[in-house]
Parts: sequence; C-alpha cells; structure tokens
Amino acid sequence: MSLLFLLLLVQVGTGLVLAGTDLFWPPFGRLFAERIAAPGVDPGTIQPGASELMDKAAYQSMRNFRAPFVEIHEITFYLIAIAVALHFIAVVITEIHEGGAITSAMFTGRKMLTRKPPDAP
Repeated sequence: MSLLFLLLLVQVGTGLVLAGTDLFWPPFGRLFAERIAAPGVDPGTIQPGASELMDKAAYQSMRNFRAPFVEIHEITFYLIAIAVALHFIAVVITEIHEGGAITSAMFTGRKMLTRKPPDAP
C-alpha cells in the first residue's frame, strides 16, 4: 500500500511540473512563464503555443528541464497500473484464503467469519 502512495505522490509531483511547463498552470506555471517570457512581455500573457511571446533559448532550456519529468511521469503511470493489478490479485487471493471476510466487510460493514480469527484471545 505504501508503494501505491509513493507512486501516486511521484505522479502528482511530476504532473504539477508538466502542467506548469506545458500549460503554465499553478503552482509552477507562473515561474516557468517568467523564465521564458521574451524581454518586455508580461509573463501573465504567455499562453501555450504563443511562441512569439517566448524567448527561444529560454523556452528550449525549459523543454530540456522538462524532459526527465515526462519520462518519470510515463514510467510511473505504468508502475501504478502494475501495482493496482497486483493489489487486486492480492485482495482476491486473500478473500479466497480468508473465506470472504475482508472485501465483503468493505461493502457491508460487517465481517462474517466462518472460524475463530487467528489473533482472537
């Protein structure tokens, strides 16, 4: 479960950077817009694809900075998909092994046990 949370945290972090570099959305978009704005251009007016408002060298530098975040974001997506599938398989195996007590309790709020729990006093 911790792996899923860690992967989601990485996905969110890289996604925020990508949203800042691609769409100039908060929380990082303003910082990127300020770095790539051409001299005399208000960073608040920078829009995606408005290359006439951007300094070409600064824009290329930002794209180079962004490249590893794209790769990490994509790899993390696939790792999350694998982790979710493994989690689902583990839940099914546990449900079969425990006799239908765990998952059904998530839906009904009641855990029906067919035998005494191993940790019961």
